[in-house]
Amino acid sequence: MFAYCSQQRAPESTTEQGSGSDSMQTTKHEGETPPPAPSTSPATEQDQSAYTKQRFDDPTLIQHPGYSIKWDSQRRVPAWSSYRITRKQLNNKHVKRTNEFMKDPLVADSPNPWDYKRTGYDRGHMAPAGSLAYSYDTMRASFYMTNMAPQKPELNREIWNSLEQKVRNWARYQEELWVVTGTYGLMAYLPSGVGVPQAFFKAVYRLPDESHEGYAIGFYLPAEGPYQKLQVYAMSIDQLEALVSIDLFSELPDEIEDRIEAVQAPWAI
Repeated sequence: MFAYCSQQRAPESTTEQGSGSDSMQTTKHEGETPPPAPSTSPATEQDQSAYTKQRFDDPTLIQHPGYSIKWDSQRRVPAWSSYRITRKQLNNKHVKRTNEFMKDPLVADSPNPWDYKRTGYDRGHMAPAGSLAYSYDTMRASFYMTNMAPQKPELNREIWNSLEQKVRNWARYQEELWVVTGTYGLMAYLPSGVGVPQAFFKAVYRLPDESHEGYAIGFYLPAEGPYQKLQVYAMSIDQLEALVSIDLFSELPDEIEDRIEAVQAPWAI
């Protein structure tokens, strides 16, 4: 199971259209009626407080082909998704995108494919379809709604998509990467009850080999723009952990974790 985060870190003092992220394409299921066109409602102070205190209380860790998620049933989005990406996977003949958004059969409160309809938000992949295109099963599983979070089109289709493509390009040269992508905070609720995160993050770890000892890089992007160049949002894993209060890559030996998280990887961004 690709689980590279511990449940909770001690809080700090302060608080292509994409190949991996997708715009709204509704799928109507026989006998099911989508809800009326909604508008976004702000999260209350009470919602924010509850989320801050209970965010990682008894979440569900779910394994799907090619990736794992930590499900946040309060916000009904993944707290994080983790997956492994290799040069060999990317060099395989890619299967065709399914674009078949589905309820997750393993999660009772999984959102429906139409829950974002006419909200102004895309269904943004956390584990990208473009990184899971090496088999039909992994591609299909990437479209479970538990792998989605609401993202504005200017995030989902532009800078977020660019980041996903950049990670795939790194993997083509770096042999194997571990990736954790997640959501942070609560900015609003859609009428369907899906929470809109206030930010998104991505952490990438290159495993060591005979030529180097391994290194990592993090990214933290606010949910709303305008956005600057991707470099502006890059940071070390230690800096990212301080922002999102999660212990990333926690299954690594402490001496390796401490070293790779202290310094930002020297990749071209």
